[in-house]
Amino acid sequence: MAKRRTFGNTWWGKQWLDALSNVDFDNRLPRGRSYYNTGHVVSCEWISHEDRVEALVSGFAYYPYEIKIALPKWGREKEKLLLDAIAQNPSLVAELLEGTLSPSVADICQGLSLELFPRSWREMRTSCSCPDSARICKHIAAVFYCMADHIDADPFLIFKLHGLDLQSELKNRGVDLKSATTSRPLRLAELAAAATESRPDPVELDEPSALSELRSLPYATLEPLRETILSLFPESLPMPGGEAFRSDLRKLFTGVEKELRRRISYSDASDWLGYCLSSHLFQKKITVDESALASLSVSVKAVCDADEGLSAELAVHVRDTAGKARRLTLTDSSDIFEVLLTMPVVYAQESAPEVECWREITQLAARLLMNSAVVPALVVPQNNPQAVPFFMWTPAVRNRHVAQLVEQLTRACQPYANRLFSSTVVPSGEGFARQTVFLALTAALCALMKLVAGDIKALADTRSLLLLLAMQTPLPKNHLLPESMLKTMLRGLRAFLLGNVYPWRPVLTVRTHPDGIKINYGILGREVDPAQVDVSEESDGSLFDNETTSQTTVFSTKRPVMLKRLLKESRFQNERFAAVSVLKTLTSAYPSLNRIEATGGSPVTVERSELKDFLFEVAPVLTLLGVAVMLPERLKNLLKPRLVAHLDAGTGKSFLGKDAFSRFDWRVAVGDRELTKEELAELAKHVGEVVQVGDDFVYLDPTELARMAETVDKQPQPTYLEKMRAALMGNYENKGRQAEVLVSDEIRKRLKRLTEIDEISPPENLHATLRPYQARGFSWLMKNLRLGIGALIADDMGLGKTLQVIATLLQLKNDGELTKAKALVVVPTTLMTNWQREIAKFAPSLSVGIYHGTSRVLPEAVKDLPDVTLTTYGLMRRETEKLAGYKWRLLVLDEAQAVKNATSGQSVAAKSLNASQTIAMTGTPVENRLSEYWSILETVQPRLLGSLKDFTETFAAPIETDHSESTAEAFRRLTAPFMLRRLKSDKSIIADLPERNTVDQFTNLTAEQAALYSKVLEAHMKKLKKLEEKAVEDPQGTDIRTIRRGEVLKLITSMKQICNSPSQYLKTETATPDSGKAAALFDILGHCREAGRKVLIFTQYREMGERLQTWIEKATGHRPDFLHGGVSVKTRQVMVDRFQTDRSVHAMIISLKAGGTGLNLTAASCVVHYDLWWNPAVEAQATDRAYRIGQRRDVLVYRFVTAGTFEERINEMLMEKRNLADLTVATGETWIGELSAAELQSLFTLDPKSIAA
Repeated sequence: MAKRRTFGNTWWGKQWLDALSNVDFDNRLPRGRSYYNTGHVVSCEWISHEDRVEALVSGFAYYPYEIKIALPKWGREKEKLLLDAIAQNPSLVAELLEGTLSPSVADICQGLSLELFPRSWREMRTSCSCPDSARICKHIAAVFYCMADHIDADPFLIFKLHGLDLQSELKNRGVDLKSATTSRPLRLAELAAAATESRPDPVELDEPSALSELRSLPYATLEPLRETILSLFPESLPMPGGEAFRSDLRKLFTGVEKELRRRISYSDASDWLGYCLSSHLFQKKITVDESALASLSVSVKAVCDADEGLSAELAVHVRDTAGKARRLTLTDSSDIFEVLLTMPVVYAQESAPEVECWREITQLAARLLMNSAVVPALVVPQNNPQAVPFFMWTPAVRNRHVAQLVEQLTRACQPYANRLFSSTVVPSGEGFARQTVFLALTAALCALMKLVAGDIKALADTRSLLLLLAMQTPLPKNHLLPESMLKTMLRGLRAFLLGNVYPWRPVLTVRTHPDGIKINYGILGREVDPAQVDVSEESDGSLFDNETTSQTTVFSTKRPVMLKRLLKESRFQNERFAAVSVLKTLTSAYPSLNRIEATGGSPVTVERSELKDFLFEVAPVLTLLGVAVMLPERLKNLLKPRLVAHLDAGTGKSFLGKDAFSRFDWRVAVGDRELTKEELAELAKHVGEVVQVGDDFVYLDPTELARMAETVDKQPQPTYLEKMRAALMGNYENKGRQAEVLVSDEIRKRLKRLTEIDEISPPENLHATLRPYQARGFSWLMKNLRLGIGALIADDMGLGKTLQVIATLLQLKNDGELTKAKALVVVPTTLMTNWQREIAKFAPSLSVGIYHGTSRVLPEAVKDLPDVTLTTYGLMRRETEKLAGYKWRLLVLDEAQAVKNATSGQSVAAKSLNASQTIAMTGTPVENRLSEYWSILETVQPRLLGSLKDFTETFAAPIETDHSESTAEAFRRLTAPFMLRRLKSDKSIIADLPERNTVDQFTNLTAEQAALYSKVLEAHMKKLKKLEEKAVEDPQGTDIRTIRRGEVLKLITSMKQICNSPSQYLKTETATPDSGKAAALFDILGHCREAGRKVLIFTQYREMGERLQTWIEKATGHRPDFLHGGVSVKTRQVMVDRFQTDRSVHAMIISLKAGGTGLNLTAASCVVHYDLWWNPAVEAQATDRAYRIGQRRDVLVYRFVTAGTFEERINEMLMEKRNLADLTVATGETWIGELSAAELQSLFTLDPKSIAA
């Protein structure tokens, strides 16, 4: 049975069917309807020279029946009267221009005694070749319904049935509907240019700033637009399945939001692999497990084609369970953008920058769809305008919040814009990035719609072609669209096309008036920026008339051409009817505009009581449609009453005590003026209105004003913590109550002491010269300690946090503050020796004790403790009770990310220690989640950020989920007194930085290393003593001396290999690092990865490089390249190119001899000398692979030295004697071979204190 559908979806189509029902004496119409529904009408065409419709309808006969239908002609005299009446009415012409028929035309016909629709079958000329003798057979009835569809889409057909070609006749009267400007589908390039208004690109950011913008898009600023957008669609469309078009769109938007919320990106990589990628991999018979994540990478290639539209290809590169490199290619847009939507952020950030851009473009597109912040566009292929147009969802960029987000996205993607599409319709030059990002967002919106729309069960059986296109349902290629169907689509989307399809933009001018505001309508050339046009408050109805001359066109004036002039002057005839048509469309959003048309272009007065609705509800919708609403400044800057809280100092002297603040004194202000209670009560009489207060216009929101009045009346008091936040941030927000906080002069003085850094001279007995930024850091630390508050110094890696803290410890001693209580410094095991050495080097007057190792002991009495006690996090956790038994003047936590987990044993232990104050040190205060900040700052300054739940709701969720910049700024202001973070990208820091910073990184032997070291040393020393004895017996024996020198070199090699890795010396395999150097290397690799630094690792030994490859792959999932002497020239270049260009590559291992010279590796900004050559020239040449022309960052150089071994002693000797003539650059290690056995024993003997516990 045929599905029921409605006919006569326009008033004129309905009139046609109503007229037919009056002549259906034989009840043939229902049968004809069924015939038409089941496809029996083979063809139905207008035959112009016969003034009739001819159709073919299949029946029982072999050949289809021939049907002819015409209506009686009216006669030339009456046709002339009708045409004159229509031609003189711009409103009627404007509707005809857009394919609609005004009911006024029927009224004119009636006044002229013209029957527009038949009243009797005798008024119709019909015939059918079937044998049925009925005047109206079922075949004719079927054609009636077919004609109803045609008439719905093309009202001109009604006139043609009467023998009147309305379009041609109006043209003869100077009204050329075909040449007049009208709405039409755009080509892709036209859409991008029109939607972005051909604006130039923003100022380009450098790559770090662009990536920072990309990773902080404030999604929370989006507002739901569903009801607004839906209200601009027609309730129904005169096309099959379009009876409930708006209702169906509501189901679509609701279903899309629900489905997308299920698919937003996975935070866990294994979930992404298991739930998103695995099905695609399975189809290609690629078997993977979680180990594949380490090798997984993604690339995107997108195309923007004038004929094919927007398309993309995504490649997933992965190793299968057999270790074989595989490639998965996705070409379906919904699959591609599902991968991008669900991709964990860490994978995007390690991919090429354009992949990260695509991921964030997709994230924003999803949020736009969930908020229905999208508008439709119809786009036709460049070379096939008759094809079914592309229905594209585009970002609602004329909404203020959407525009701000898209603008930030454009700034972020601009450095990579030419890589988003491999080919594009966007011309190079100004606006390229803006248009490219718009099209990329459009591609993502359409793909996500396609991804989820098919899962919406409520729309599974839709027959609406336009809705199917909206759902991105694929249609047969080269499918042609009847012109009538296209017109119907354009009619349905007309409201959204206004801002893009015309060569001008519609404009509403607004000026204030004693009774309210006056609004008028005009059009403005697209090359003119409406924001630059001054709307004079004194202008009258002839606004901008003096801007025009007899030669003026819409496009030559710099001000709007108003409707009154458009209607009067012939030079505007091509734009006139389109402008009227646009105005009529706008009346659906704001019916009051009808009065402008009715009066021929006179401004309409909107009363003061309607002003709020116009400004808050109407104007944003009109702007969304592309109308420039030109408001005077007083209405642009509409004020609202706001809460103000006065806060004074309390009775307490400290800024951090419960008595630090007085009570909040709540008041209400408008602009710069605070209101009395009487003035507030008077305003309350006008709630919900826009009122004038002095020269300003003020909106009185009923809910907000009531809340303010209640607050002023009850004077509720925040907690101490809330007051402290308010004092630091200058505002207060809690439970919907927001206020500006005005603090007293006394609080301002206290805030100044808390936030400003007064210069404090570094200790005179500090054996170092602090760089300017380090001196500021020292002053800040001392200021906080003297104020009694904690400090988190979170300077970027390599800025010298340790030296700043050592200077602070020394100053405390100089001030006598380490007499009654001492300092406890907690460090990772790998940094224990470094701290010990650096204190000895920079502050030798500080006494240092090591609480670590099997022989560790702490004195009973505090006075017997050294100035500084060094211990590790492991010991702090295991011996919390013992360490908490002492009163510590200062607790220092190095690499404080160790306490980032609030529930971990280390974090609990740190909070349990009895310390007056805490300094935390870290270069990476946040590694994964903002709650890590809370945990560290809770240790530094307890209760500053409230409970974890409070912190999550107030800061973490808005910043992490919604990228709220205002919340991030509030967080920065609140934590500023307690946290100092300087980045190497800061301009004030760059000037102070050395271009290259070399650090001797001291590492400890493990117990197993130490045992092997001593055993091998003992064996070698026995051989050397025997050789020395032979040399005494035969002083002239040159062979013995050569053999002895060779034995010493063997000893050096053995000791180096043991310090590198016991497995290297023993020629065994181990899956995990087995040395202190390896542990230190992995710490540095982790820090560098967080800081976005690439690392070069130099080693003398090929077997050590191969071990490092295996260990790094095991730990990180990425196997670094190893460039050594056995690598071919071609492969060598591939390795270099990959390291230089691939963001997922973080490290490269290089054999010192093979890669020490001739390579350009400026992508690296960290160099690790895993084992030393002890030749400054060789080391410098290796370092210069990164530190050379083209390097944009400072370079960190780490020289690994194993503490307590021959490596440290040789290093000291080189540092002391490097300028002496007997230790030239070319000497290297050969001089060691000349040392005596006793000297060698002293040089190589292991210091037991350097062994790691």
